[in-house]
Amino acid sequence: MSRLRSPLFLRTFLAARCFAALLAAPTLHAQTVSFTFDDGFDPRSQPQAAEWNARMLKSLGDAGVKAAYFPAGRFVDSPEGLALVKAWGQAGHIIGNHTYSHTDIDKVTVEAYTADIARNDALLRNLPNFRARLRFPYLREGSTAARRDGVRAWLAKNGYKPAPVSIVTSDWYWDPRFAQWLKAYPHGDIEPFRKAYLQHVWDRAEYSERLALGVLARSPPHVMLLHANLLNAMFLGDMLAMFRAKGWTIVEAEAAFADPLYDRLPKGLPAGNGLLSELLKDTGRPPLPPGHEDHGKALIDALGY
Repeated sequence: MSRLRSPLFLRTFLAARCFAALLAAPTLHAQTVSFTFDDGFDPRSQPQAAEWNARMLKSLGDAGVKAAYFPAGRFVDSPEGLALVKAWGQAGHIIGNHTYSHTDIDKVTVEAYTADIARNDALLRNLPNFRARLRFPYLREGSTAARRDGVRAWLAKNGYKPAPVSIVTSDWYWDPRFAQWLKAYPHGDIEPFRKAYLQHVWDRAEYSERLALGVLARSPPHVMLLHANLLNAMFLGDMLAMFRAKGWTIVEAEAAFADPLYDRLPKGLPAGNGLLSELLKDTGRPPLPPGHEDHGKALIDALGY
């Protein structure tokens, strides 16, 4: 029997074709998303921190959305900063752990890293709606098995769960570009920037949905990674409205995390990225071409900013 007619070859070929078809599907159904925010506002260095915090909470409240907030202690460890975090818990959003120092796991020992988690836990644990979930800074979980498994063991021992994401945005790149533009053009029209940013987020959501269908053969409740920043203070309400207008359902972050997807522990190294990308890597199948290596730079540059 020729290799081209072998059952193994045919099964592999058909599986690859089906996977490619799922990734290329133009119409997607039953999409669900939740919203999570990292880092935190620092009133010591951000004079408008309280205003931006209030704007984000109002956008979520007006839309009836319950999110998750993962502050890093170094940004919020002041009476004023903790008051802003507390407001999230009081509004019904869950509060999690993002380490105290926002350190890259590969730049410190496992012992130092877990001590940093514990330090942030002590800072935040008594705030309303706190949950023992860790969002890894930069989504990095370790370049070696020893680092990855050492932290995973600590989390399990201390009653922690990870807080993975399925939709990774580059709002961290867009935010300083937006701030620079506002400084240069304080009376300029922000509408083109708003549209471009929403397009960036939508592109990432569609990409992740195609990836989920290819890896899981289902549409999960997505967990989106965003940050507490000026950009989202300005445009979060528009983003929530956009997802609903496009037919997506927005669910509470805690409900999304309850999906079995977010209990899965990828095996690949280096560990840490969007969860779906990591699970795809574990299958040995080729990665879905990202098409967004520049974090949206081309979209912003096209605006002439």
